[in-house]
Amino acid sequence: MADLLRQRKFREWLDYRAPLATFHSRLYSICFALLGWLLGEGILAAEPINLFFYLAMLLLTYSLGAAVFSPAVGRLTATIVALWPSLLMFTTQLMRDPLFISAFLLLLLSLVVIISHKEISFRKTAAYVGSGCAAMFLILLARATMWEIIGATVFLSAVFCVLSQLILRRFELTKISALLVLCVAVVVLPKILEGRRVADSFDRATSTNTMLQTSVQSASISTRAAIQVGWVRDRFIKRYATAGSNLDTHVKLQTTTDLIRYFPRAVEIGLLAPFPSMWFSAGQKVGRTGRLWIGAEMLALYLFLILACVTLVRERRRPVIWFLFLTSVLACTVIAYVVINAGALYRIRYPYFIPMILLGAAAVHLLSRKRTDSRLLQEAALR
Repeated sequence: MADLLRQRKFREWLDYRAPLATFHSRLYSICFALLGWLLGEGILAAEPINLFFYLAMLLLTYSLGAAVFSPAVGRLTATIVALWPSLLMFTTQLMRDPLFISAFLLLLLSLVVIISHKEISFRKTAAYVGSGCAAMFLILLARATMWEIIGATVFLSAVFCVLSQLILRRFELTKISALLVLCVAVVVLPKILEGRRVADSFDRATSTNTMLQTSVQSASISTRAAIQVGWVRDRFIKRYATAGSNLDTHVKLQTTTDLIRYFPRAVEIGLLAPFPSMWFSAGQKVGRTGRLWIGAEMLALYLFLILACVTLVRERRRPVIWFLFLTSVLACTVIAYVVINAGALYRIRYPYFIPMILLGAAAVHLLSRKRTDSRLLQEAALR
C-alpha cells in the first residue's frame, strides 16, 4: 500500500482489498510512504501514528477524569495509564489497539459529558454528538467485532441519562435528543459502511458460513445470540488451540441456558483473569519474566477494582459513576464469553479497564486529600 501511494495510485490504494488491508494498516501505509525514506521500512516508520494515538489516549483519559471528578483526578489517571508497562509496549506495535482505545475513550467522553453536565448548550451538545458519531465510525473501521458492546454502551448511557434527569426532576429535551441520535447512529452506521471496509478474519468466516447464517436467521433473538456467541467462542478455541494460557476450553455455549449458567464465571474471568495460578509458570511467548510482570499488573488491577468499588459506594447517587462501572463490567464479561485465551483477553480489555482505573484513582485522590487535611489539622492544633 505504501508503494501504491509513492506511485500516486490513490484509487488503487483505496480499492486495495488484501486480507490485511484494514483501516489501521492504511494509516500505517501513509506513514511508510511519507517517512520511509527517513525512518526506514521498519517499525520506527509507524511510530508517528502510534504516538498520535498514544497522546490522544492520554488526553482523552485526562478529559474523562476532569469531566467526571476533577482535573487532579484526570492528571493522576492519565499518568497511571501513560506508565502502564504492557499498554505502553502495545502502543508501539503495528496493531489496531491504539486506534480502538482512543476511539472508545472519545465515545465514552462524549456520552459522559452529555449525561453528567447539568447545563450544556445546544452547540456543545451537537459537538459531542458529532464526536460520538466520529468515534463510532472509527470503531467500525478498526474493530467492528466489538459493535455489540458499543451499542450496549450507547443504550446504557441513554438509560442513565433518563435516571439522572429523574433524580434531578428536570427533563432536558436537548440531552434526550442527543442520545437518541447516537442510538440511531448505532443502528445506521454499520449499514452505511457495509461493503466499504475490509473485513477481518472473523467477519469473513461469518459471511462464508452459510450454515451459521441459516440457523441464526431462523432462530429467536435469545437463541440467535447464543448461537453467535458459541460459534465465535469455538473460533477462538481453534485459533488458540496450542496456547498455554487458555481458560475453559471444554465449555460449550449453545443455548440461552448455557449463557445464563456461565455468567458468574464470565464475570470472574472478565475482571480477574489471568489468575494468580498463571503468574508463576513460564509462558510460551513471554516466558516466566513476562508472566511475573503481568502478575504484578494484575495485582495493581485488583487494587483498582477494590478502590473503584469504594468510589461507587461513596458516589452512589451519581448515575454517571454507575454508568462507567457497569459499562466496564459488562464489556469485560461479554468478552470473556468468547475469548478463551488469557493473553488475548488481557490485551483486548484495555479500553474497558481504563474507566475502572479512573474510579480507583478517584478513591486514591480522595484518601490522599483526607490524609493531607488531617495532617494540616494536626499541625494547626500543635501551633
